[in-house]
Amino acid sequence: MWGELRHCHRVLSDMAHFATNMQTYLHFEVMEASWEEFCRDLKTVQDLDSLVAAHDAYVGSILRKALLGDGTLGDGGADGRSNVQRELQGGLRSILDLAGPVKRLNEMVGEGLWGGVCVVV
Repeated sequence: MWGELRHCHRVLSDMAHFATNMQTYLHFEVMEASWEEFCRDLKTVQDLDSLVAAHDAYVGSILRKALLGDGTLGDGGADGRSNVQRELQGGLRSILDLAGPVKRLNEMVGEGLWGGVCVVV
């Protein structure tokens, strides 16, 4: 049982590390950089069409940098997504799939079912 708990904690720690790094990347490398580009583009806007074009470029930049845009990471498969996009989605799905078992584990520990075992999440 202790080995299983240790393994679960290690997996949970790795997933938390991945999620934190992904959030930091999205905030600083994607959102902040794209916003600066958009603000720079706004200075050259002359009419509504150029504003729409600048906004489209802004949204496209976010999608591409966040690894969500079509064809941004090489050849897509039958579903139009690249291997990196599929792997990223699989990793995020794994994190979400583990949320329920971790919650149940914490509830069991909180109810004292394991006689004082403390799991830090």
